[in-house]
Amino acid sequence: MNTQRPIWEPSKERIERANLSRFIRFVQTEHKAQVEDHYSLYDYSIRQPEAFWRAVWEFCGIRASGDFDQVLVDADKMPGARWFPGVRLNFAQNLLRYKDDRVALVARNEWGHKRESTYAQLHEEVGKLAHALREARGGRMADMRFLRELRRRGVFSVAAATPWSARCRSGSIRVAEVPPARRWRAHD
Repeated sequence: MNTQRPIWEPSKERIERANLSRFIRFVQTEHKAQVEDHYSLYDYSIRQPEAFWRAVWEFCGIRASGDFDQVLVDADKMPGARWFPGVRLNFAQNLLRYKDDRVALVARNEWGHKRESTYAQLHEEVGKLAHALREARGGRMADMRFLRELRRRGVFSVAAATPWSARCRSGSIRVAEVPPARRWRAHD
């Protein structure tokens, strides 16, 4: 049995400011759940998954369209249960909702190089890439430009720009409706 103290512990102030602590307070006040710490929150998530995931959705301010009445269908079929079946989620809309100078992403590669992107930078980069994807339709040159952008900008920007460019073109699509192999090609 290890009786040594941890190398580091957060201060009480840091714990109080943590997102997990904010979420626990949210669940206590908005959902009247008997949750006091992360252990009881974990227990709540297992015993009442519908209430827990509704709280996560509300706390995070997830944007979506559709009918939010059902959170979980066929819970007894794990795997096979369906979460938020009446809701359509556009991840680009959620990830690109801000345009300020706060850090949105921190990426590190295999060599430890760090790259930070603000919401404003990310929004601009994804907009440019979505425009390039709309322009690059047909021919091998489109494939080459797409692959070059994928390598240069990173998977996140391309993933966010792909449904965004489709939304600009067709009003709205569900990413799940597009077969994975086709999501990443400029043409067949």
